[in-house]
Formats: sequence, C-alpha cells, structure tokens
Amino acid sequence: MDLLTDLAGFVVEQEAEWSESFSGVPVRHRYRVLDLDGTYLATAEELPGSEVARTILKGYRPFTIAVWDAQRRKVLEIKRPLRLHWAETRVRDARLRPAGRIVLKRSVTHRRYAVQDREGNELGVLQGPLVRTYRFEILRNGLPFGTLYRAERQASDKRSADNSGFGATFHGDFPATTKALFLAAGFLVDFVHFERQPW
Repeated sequence: MDLLTDLAGFVVEQEAEWSESFSGVPVRHRYRVLDLDGTYLATAEELPGSEVARTILKGYRPFTIAVWDAQRRKVLEIKRPLRLHWAETRVRDARLRPAGRIVLKRSVTHRRYAVQDREGNELGVLQGPLVRTYRFEILRNGLPFGTLYRAERQASDKRSADNSGFGATFHGDFPATTKALFLAAGFLVDFVHFERQPW
C-alpha cells in the first residue's frame, strides 16, 4: 500500500451504523482510512458473510475486509476464517497474493499478536493488557516502535453513532508493506477488543 509510505501513522473511522446502535445486532462495517491530519486515504468495507455468525459471534465472527484507494482499486484484503480458536488472520495484497499474517501469541500476562510477512518472518508484535484493552504497543525486537490505539470519541462528529475506530502511530522507520500489515492487525484488534470495551 504505497499510500502509507511517508506516513507516521493513520486513523480509521467506522462509519455510522444507526441500526446496530438501536438493535444491538452487528451489521457489516464500513470505514474511512485517514492520515494523522485527517486527509482521506482509503475506504474499507466488511464483505458479505454469514448473518448467523455475525449475530451470534459478534466481534469473534469470521470476516473479510477489503480496502480500496480513492480510485476504487483494491489495495488490501484481510480475512479471518472460521476457526475455534481464532488463531490466525490472513492478509493479501492488491493482486490477492499472500502479504502476511496476524497470529495470536499465547500469554498469561498480556494480549499479544505477532505480525508476520508472507514468509512467516516476524515484523513486530502487538502487546496490550489483559483488561481494559484500549492500547497496544508495537514492539520490534522487544522495543517499542509505535502504538495501536482505540480512537477517542468526538461528540461533535456525527458520522458515527458511537464514533468507534482506531489509529496507529509509528516511531520507527517502517516500509509501507509493514504499515499495511499493522493496518490489517488494527481491524482484527478493533473487532476482538476495542469494540467490546466500554468507554
């Protein structure tokens, strides 16, 4: 995703889903990807899937999210298959070639996800607390190189019923392909952790 090349971070805003706010039943999510100054970069959308899984499993459901640039060209696809332990999320590039994976790492002290390239090399780790999981550190070789966080609610913004979303900042020099994988990891973490946390 070349559009992430020179960025120190990004923000992903979930678009308004008023029916979900009133009914409590999850619907397919739509997002806007912005840079840290609020400039539009891309659109992301959850593709059609099982309505039963969406209703029963909610944030733990399998999903496929496609990311399109401003010219409506697909630049990324994120897929979490239906598995009992939700261990792996797969990422594909614009040509639907494997780009990497986000893999759950078992830990009794933290919530941890390894971000891997297509060969399985670890590019970094997301590490967050077990409770009140609003923020994950981006670690590389055990050292902090950024943050993935739940976006703060803005009461004046009427685009979203609850203004959920997430963002990331990078303190190190990451190539665009690595940033794209952390963007994909952000969607996973948002589904599983951020959406379930009360403000």
